[in-house]
Amino acid sequence: MKETENLYSTEEYEGTFSSKGTRVAFVCEGNPRDRRTWSGTPFGVFSALEKQGCDVRWIAPTGTALRAFWFLVKSIDWIIVKIVRKNFAILRLPIVADVLANRFKIDDKRFDFVLSIGLTACAFYRTKLPIVAVIDATFHNFNGYYGEKVLLFFSRLADETERRSTQRADKIVVASDWAKRSLIEHYRVAEDKILVWQLGANISAMELPETKIFPKTNEELRLLFIGFDTRRKGLSIAIEATKLLKLKYGRNVVLDVIGTDGDGISESPRYVQFLGRLNKNIPEEMAKFENLVKGAHVFILPTKAECAGMVFSEAAAYGLPVFSYNTGGVGSYVEHNGNGILLPLFSKGEDFASEIVRCWDGGLFPRFSERGKVLFREKLNWTCWRSRFSKLIEDIHASMKTK
Repeated sequence: MKETENLYSTEEYEGTFSSKGTRVAFVCEGNPRDRRTWSGTPFGVFSALEKQGCDVRWIAPTGTALRAFWFLVKSIDWIIVKIVRKNFAILRLPIVADVLANRFKIDDKRFDFVLSIGLTACAFYRTKLPIVAVIDATFHNFNGYYGEKVLLFFSRLADETERRSTQRADKIVVASDWAKRSLIEHYRVAEDKILVWQLGANISAMELPETKIFPKTNEELRLLFIGFDTRRKGLSIAIEATKLLKLKYGRNVVLDVIGTDGDGISESPRYVQFLGRLNKNIPEEMAKFENLVKGAHVFILPTKAECAGMVFSEAAAYGLPVFSYNTGGVGSYVEHNGNGILLPLFSKGEDFASEIVRCWDGGLFPRFSERGKVLFREKLNWTCWRSRFSKLIEDIHASMKTK
């Protein structure tokens, strides 16, 4: 066993500039010290900056009236989408984004630059400081991908908000090549303004297994599913695949499900175990999560829509072969026939089951596992993220001098 920090093979920056002591205004809607905020992305970024020696301060939304406005707008948006079944992208309309951005009070004298979790409000922040936006997708990526497509008139307004924000941001850090393509092709953002930095694993373990041991074909195989939005994440497909592995292929399999206690799921066989939601802020529940990932053999996530998916980094950390759909930003975390298999969108449970059997019988799991751990060491960890940070800040300072 090795310490996690030593497992990371990062590209060290060897320039003369140091980010130590750089004062960062960290703009985020939710608390970045909460591992549950935006699936843990703000936590990972905030922690990486702190470990890099930056003086990071969370700029939380302020103002009673503005908080009330935020709650009202969110409520109206929810009612329209869920009940009226129409999408107006209210939060992305220029006038709304402007008002909501005013909730973040940034004192230019106290900071060197702004790091914004999210891009939409960047055009409206009251600051003259350089801005780095961290996103997992653009509005163009989102529109119609996760749900109802925005009505054309409002879509154009939301797109204009996004376009203005891409122009205001000095650098845009994206979580996948999918998001990068959207910025270049749809918003005409210069390629040198975009950085593709995959999200790291949201784990606390200081030790990771060097070699993953996989069962023989007549032994028990533990599958793992992680996801709160079980419909979008494809839990029904994962359960169907597990049933077929058991009943059609005669394999000894168990599916562990993290994210739901199984309420509302009918006809669940006994070899599907629902473990509920685990709060990673609680050490005991984080330890339980990590033990479940460590004890699994295969990660299955037939997600129908996914911007990035930090869970893929977590699977790679523990050497789990991944079976998922080839959609959204998944391909930046899972290499087809590298650390797993990416099936065409809308493949059935039978397709997942047959692929798992093929790879299991063909002895491909160990190779997938080793490739996953290589990807984790090279790019799917937060140490990699922060090791690039000094160069980013130097580039920002250099560009400001030329303006």
